[in-house]
Amino acid sequence: MQKRVIFKKLKAVSLVFLFIALFCVCCKREQQSAPLAIKDIQGEWLRAAWEFDENFYKPSIAIMEFTEDSCFIKNVKDSVVSVHPFTVDKDSVHFGDWTFSRDKFKLRQNALYLDRLIAGRPKNVKLNVDHKEIETILKSSDWKDSSATYRFTDNQKILVAKNGGEGFLQYCYDILEYQDKFFLSKKGNQLDCNRDYQFLEQIIAIKESQIETYGFANGEFKTRVYSKKLKEETLFNKPTNFQLCNPYLNKNFPLDRYYYKGTEFKGGLYHIRKIVAEQYKAPSNSKESGIVQVRFVVNCEGKAGLFENQAFDFDYKLKEFSDSIVSQIVTIVKSLQDWNPGRNKKGEVIDTYKYLNFRIEHGKITRIYP
Repeated sequence: MQKRVIFKKLKAVSLVFLFIALFCVCCKREQQSAPLAIKDIQGEWLRAAWEFDENFYKPSIAIMEFTEDSCFIKNVKDSVVSVHPFTVDKDSVHFGDWTFSRDKFKLRQNALYLDRLIAGRPKNVKLNVDHKEIETILKSSDWKDSSATYRFTDNQKILVAKNGGEGFLQYCYDILEYQDKFFLSKKGNQLDCNRDYQFLEQIIAIKESQIETYGFANGEFKTRVYSKKLKEETLFNKPTNFQLCNPYLNKNFPLDRYYYKGTEFKGGLYHIRKIVAEQYKAPSNSKESGIVQVRFVVNCEGKAGLFENQAFDFDYKLKEFSDSIVSQIVTIVKSLQDWNPGRNKKGEVIDTYKYLNFRIEHGKITRIYP
């Protein structure tokens, strides 16, 4: 009897704690889901990125200044580029001609989300240096962070040697000044400095031995630390064999993956077939049949790299081929380095994905097609 009473008391206490826990969770959810209002975001924001897919972002750089009913879009030189009406009602947000659900208008981890557009507050810091002094410090030595070593040159180039990589990548840079704030702008590629802008970094601290920046990276706003490093001439004596001109090219983004934009091998498919016929040796007595597909990128220089391959049967189900077939095909495709690069609507040469499919019947290549 006594055990039953104790059990009932314990059960009652457990229920009380359960109700308290549920109440706390509900309160927390209610607090988190409080709708954002225009007054919460008034002032200036650094527009940083557009989220195309989960964990896939591309730079979208501007200063956004919100007032009670408008948003002023400025470049990072304080010039107004455009003005858009900005209103919020019960269910929707209206941003110029753009309307989206109010639940996609939110603040999360110091970031403002306007549907897929992401912005962050610039840091309110003032550096005790001017533009010229920043340039002098940058060029005085090499700089290293957790992923690479960087060298800033006199002709506004930035050379990047990734940890564990071979050769260096080449971009351009500029120091932008907005009001009393300084920003490091990385941009361009090995051919052109005035395109392919990277995520902007606000310089929030600069010393002879260390530089700190703040900006968007890997899905969030964070601080980045560059430490001074003695110059090693051997580190930057040879560029990498293959460099993407657009560092944000993504194989899962349809416009990058499937839209070739005029990319073609010099001499066409006829010349590719001729090269393959001269170099491929079918294994004797092979019974293997199916399709070997090689995917790669042709960059803005017309060079091919980032090779991947997979194989299918004739019903397009994944299968495996012997290495004696696949390795030959991949080696031949890697040797095809004389491409006309694709172009965008502006006529600029760009990086594009390309496919070559090889139909195999009893070990022999019977057809090659894009």
